[in-house]
Amino acid sequence: MRRHVLARMTAALWGLALALSGCHPGQPGGGGLVTPPSPVSPSPNPSAPPIGDPIRTGVTIAGSELVVYFWGSAQPYLDEFWYGPNGAEDGPYSTVFAGAHGQPFLDMREIIVGDGTLIDYGSVRGPVGRLQCEAEGETVAASFTPWSADRSVYVFWLVRHGRPLPAPTLVREGLWLPLADEHYPLCTAYDADGKALGSSRIKPPGAEQKGG
Repeated sequence: MRRHVLARMTAALWGLALALSGCHPGQPGGGGLVTPPSPVSPSPNPSAPPIGDPIRTGVTIAGSELVVYFWGSAQPYLDEFWYGPNGAEDGPYSTVFAGAHGQPFLDMREIIVGDGTLIDYGSVRGPVGRLQCEAEGETVAASFTPWSADRSVYVFWLVRHGRPLPAPTLVREGLWLPLADEHYPLCTAYDADGKALGSSRIKPPGAEQKGG
């Protein structure tokens, strides 16, 4: 009897969490392979037009939806904007660039929303069947979708709660010393058969890139 009650409670809590987030499994923001809705208008930066379709994540904060996109030429740069009633805008949130520290991951970011809410996102070369990130003893499944300009590259994102990426130690101007690996989220991509494709920490680089 107790087992059935716990099962019903677990299902109810899961349904409540999905309702609060506005996401469902298999849809943007809910984990797993998704097909985002039709793209929205280009980014708010006219000098950085998107390459391929901007990707709607289904993650909505204060009435605006997180949209992820690539821009640039020789080496496309992963970026984000927020789309709301006034169209495409830069978000009011702090974003930490983390690069990538292991193949097949290409790029990674963390958006600090506040009140312990964090959004991790990035890109990885597929084929991806499942992607998850571990941090502070919790494992969160990421949503992911292929990039329209190169369908061997997947963009992923997830919402979690915890501490933001720890600040590295300043060594000298333009050079920092990150903490040990265990202080940073570990993301792992798997193929459709469950074989691990590779892992990467969401860990800021130790040097500042100049120019560009």
